[in-house]
Amino acid sequence: MQNSLLFEGDIMGVPSMDEEVIRQRMRDDPNIDEDEIFRRPYHSSLNLVTYPDKLWPDGRVPYMLEEGMTSEQRASIAQAFDEYKEKTCVRFVPRTDDDFDYIYLKRNVGFGCSSYVGRAGGNQTISLEVDKCFSKGIICHELLHCLGFFHEHSRTDRDQFVDIKEENIRPGIII
Repeated sequence: MQNSLLFEGDIMGVPSMDEEVIRQRMRDDPNIDEDEIFRRPYHSSLNLVTYPDKLWPDGRVPYMLEEGMTSEQRASIAQAFDEYKEKTCVRFVPRTDDDFDYIYLKRNVGFGCSSYVGRAGGNQTISLEVDKCFSKGIICHELLHCLGFFHEHSRTDRDQFVDIKEENIRPGIII
């Protein structure tokens, strides 16, 4: 689920610019390249954060679940964790008192799904909308963000591999 207040609809911690701000910047400096507006200094062309402090040490990601989650919600999260365990060297492990940095998976009503990109430090919330975000695929998507990945359509080299059908883009969405 998309949240129009978040960068690309589900990424917390990255400033978002609306189209008018972008147009104004381009009017102010006609020589500016649109790519310069969107370039993120901690973001590689492969769509992964590049600062070492944004990565989880040894592929170990401590987590906590919000109290009161239903057994179905917990099962969906467990399925997503298992997907990573089966296919990667990343391990989501229950948080201990020694873990300062950890992800906190919590529910919300009406605010979509969201995560920070990479390790943000301290208590890092992954927010999942009740009745809309508790599927294995959506949870895996938000976990990819917390591991340091941006959306593929944001890659600086995306136009070499993807044809954008602008008629399919919802009004107000910036790509």
